Amino acid sequence: MAPTEPFCRSIVRSLVAGCAVAALVTAVPSFAQVAAGYPSRPVRFLIDFPAGGVSDILSRLVGERMAESLGRPLVFDNRPGASGLIAYELGARAPADGHTVLFVSTPFAFHLNLHEKLAFDTEKDFAPVALFAQFPNVLLVAAKSPIGTVKEFLDAARGKAGGFNYGSLGVGSPQHLAMELFRTQNRFQATHVPYPGSPQALTALIGGQTDVMFGNVPGALTQVRAGKARGLAMASRIRSSALPDIPTFREAGVPFEAVGFGGIVVPSGTSRAIVARLNADAVKALNSPETAERIRNVGGEPLPGTPEDFRRFLQEEIRRWGPVIVQSGARAQVQ
Repeated sequence: MAPTEPFCRSIVRSLVAGCAVAALVTAVPSFAQVAAGYPSRPVRFLIDFPAGGVSDILSRLVGERMAESLGRPLVFDNRPGASGLIAYELGARAPADGHTVLFVSTPFAFHLNLHEKLAFDTEKDFAPVALFAQFPNVLLVAAKSPIGTVKEFLDAARGKAGGFNYGSLGVGSPQHLAMELFRTQNRFQATHVPYPGSPQALTALIGGQTDVMFGNVPGALTQVRAGKARGLAMASRIRSSALPDIPTFREAGVPFEAVGFGGIVVPSGTSRAIVARLNADAVKALNSPETAERIRNVGGEPLPGTPEDFRRFLQEEIRRWGPVIVQSGARAQVQ
């Protein structure tokens, strides 16, 4: 019995569709092919803060190890300014080919709520690659201060008319917002005194121009170890290996956390294969005992994980700090 005409047409359509799918599969590079051909040239590594700062130190500690695995040099490019905005805008505009990597730190999670208009969308214009490390903030007073514990500080702050003056690294900085959150949770008044950077804020604290401040551990290490500043508590879940004698807030009986972070992202649209390759090289670097030890020596805690881990972390940070930014009035002050 001869095949019917409709049956023949059905066979022809199936063959044509099959050929089209085969041609498409052949034309699109596979996941492995993309990863194997990457990188094809040196990779630009944008850093959001100046040379010598926490972002710079962490970028180079991990990035230099990543370069060994990638087989191409990383070209470190510090683009400080506007709490990281300059670097973030450059990163958002870069080609999505994996040859521009952007280091982001704590302010990256603030800008969406700090600014009415941004040249990029924090959540849509970047693909998270890897969280490198967290850096706890430490509550500091001058060494000559009579205050020796968190509870003593709270008693004194609540009992002082007008409250204490506290320093920070600028309006909308992690240290400013950490104190605003701590102040709100523990119901005391305080006056914010912003400074251009950590050295100036610490000098004011030690000199008595301010009473208290939150400082990130890398920035505070020298003054605490020199006996010029006293750490009352670490705003982290565990003690800092760089300053192990300072208890956490939870250990001090006043639970509170405010940690800084650093990690890398790439422009959205970058191949998943490239994101996976960069993540694997970052995790390999962070799992190196030598690199991990060097990060801990400057007050950080290595946190290797997946791109999805970093995405969730960033989303949580943005949601957590949004209400604090609004309540602090920082948004109006940075416009």
